[in-house]
Amino acid sequence: MEAQNHAPQTVVQVIPLLFEAAMADLVTEVWVVTCSEPQQLQRLMARNNLDEARARQRIQSQWPLAQKVALADVVLDNSYDPPHLFIQSDRAFVNPRPPRA
Repeated sequence: MEAQNHAPQTVVQVIPLLFEAAMADLVTEVWVVTCSEPQQLQRLMARNNLDEARARQRIQSQWPLAQKVALADVVLDNSYDPPHLFIQSDRAFVNPRPPRA
């Protein structure tokens, strides 16, 4: 139990299907990373080597990004390059919002 004595104040979990899996009650803050629908489609196709039909099917099986954004505490725009995303995440981490009730 030594690890508990040195537990960090912040734990980051990457849970792509957080809302779909009804796991939002396990976290104190929700960050959602967004991009345009065409970017989402192209990135999924490239990352998972999917054709367009399969990629669209996978996206449609998830909650719409707009619905996730509405429930988010922090929204990061990933429409640009990684440094732009990192700047946003650094700002959000350094200037946290009050925890949700």
